[in-house]
Amino acid sequence: MEKKKNSSKTTTSKKTASAKTTKVVKAETKKEVVKEVAKVETKKSNHGAFKVLAIVILVVALLTWFIKSGTWSYDANEAGQKIANFTANEEPVRTGINELFLAVYYAINYYLIQIVFLGILGIFYGVISKTKGYKVMVKKIASLFKKKDTLFILLSSLFVALFASFTTQPIVSLIFIPMLYSVAKELKINKVSAMLATYGALAVGLMGVTFGTFGVNYAIQNMGLEVTSGIWYRVAVLVLGYLLLNGFIVFFNKKAKKAELVEDNFELVEDESKGKAWPYFLIFGLLLVFAVLGYVAWEGSFNITIFNDFHEWLTTKLVVGEKETPIVAQILGNVTAFGTWDPYTISYIMIIIVIFVKFFARIKWNDVCDYAISGLKKVAKPIALITMAYTVFVLVYWSGITTPIVDFLNKGDAFNPYLSGLGNAIADFLHVDVEYTGFVLGQFYATKFASNTEQVLAMISATSGLVALIAPTSVFMLVGLSLSELSYKDYFKAIWKFLLALVVVLLIVFTVITYL
Repeated sequence: MEKKKNSSKTTTSKKTASAKTTKVVKAETKKEVVKEVAKVETKKSNHGAFKVLAIVILVVALLTWFIKSGTWSYDANEAGQKIANFTANEEPVRTGINELFLAVYYAINYYLIQIVFLGILGIFYGVISKTKGYKVMVKKIASLFKKKDTLFILLSSLFVALFASFTTQPIVSLIFIPMLYSVAKELKINKVSAMLATYGALAVGLMGVTFGTFGVNYAIQNMGLEVTSGIWYRVAVLVLGYLLLNGFIVFFNKKAKKAELVEDNFELVEDESKGKAWPYFLIFGLLLVFAVLGYVAWEGSFNITIFNDFHEWLTTKLVVGEKETPIVAQILGNVTAFGTWDPYTISYIMIIIVIFVKFFARIKWNDVCDYAISGLKKVAKPIALITMAYTVFVLVYWSGITTPIVDFLNKGDAFNPYLSGLGNAIADFLHVDVEYTGFVLGQFYATKFASNTEQVLAMISATSGLVALIAPTSVFMLVGLSLSELSYKDYFKAIWKFLLALVVVLLIVFTVITYL
């Protein structure tokens, strides 16, 4: 009887312990569920950029009903100098309901290369982020900067800024930014600092474009200038912008709270055991080489013809057989020479790399497809945002409302860097594609301010970078905010002091180069 009683007590105690354990597990599960729900709710509420863009689209559509577009004619005055005379159209080109929605389709059509590039970037990181070797590489890079996060910020921002300043397609720098974000997470860097050290640095590089052509290409052509014209003005903007940016980042990073730590753009695997880092170092090394070779204007900016000569030999003079077939040209297809690549060129290189990763990482095809779809989902939001931004451009392109604004702010005979800068910033804001600003305004600037064209070119690049940093129509900023899970409101609140200081610095620079 005693044994039975003891046995009964033991059974009861086990049941009690089991019940307690079950309650603890349930409590922990409830906590996890609450946390997950909180995360989902946070993500769901982070749609400020969509709302701002929707308002911008509606405001622009409304403005097309009142602002009359027009064109400039370039005639000679009594002294024989060319002058720009603006002639407004009789009626504004109004946006109707049909055009409002049709603009979305044209936005996708005009900028499909950028949209596809982002999609392939999502596929690329969606796959490699699920491999053990990639995580090992990230951890090894982070170990080099352990307790040296300031050095990592300085080097990361320098790389991105120089890439934007020296290349023809700064969007290609986005290939490396998700990897930099993964390292930033390991170093416990906050969201705003990570955003500024990458996408903010990209904007600073555009402010001080040196041998790159993005944002100033058409302006240089229409103004009859060279890439090197007034380059030291733009170098000064680049250096001052970089120093101010990093001064703010370092100061802000020290004040950051743990709740503000950056998150990975793409989730990494939890277990990195037996992962090999060297293939991924090789992958990113090759991508960097291709990015530099493919997107630096070797002939246009440096008069280096070796790559064009090599391309001509490879695709036309290297022949085989009696029929002298250019076999390499037929294998490669209609690929252009280094220095003249478009974003789609490196896009298919990323796809080829994904295929190689599938084999050496021994990933099943079904898993590759799952990872690729997961990566596409990550970039769906930035793709939707930039489509809305380019919709603004289409409406402005159809209506031409920027030309009268710019003409109004440039009524004086002498070059006024403040009013001209304001007009160019408004144009960049509405054009979204800053290349179009130089295309449509370049000849006007060259005629109106013939003796200040170098200062005007510096102004064009500076305002395009400033707009890229903060405007809700900035493609680069929209991609950065959406991948960083950072709201536009929080971003603006965090950087407004830096933005104000940057504007003051630019005003001082343009006062010096124009009036002294």
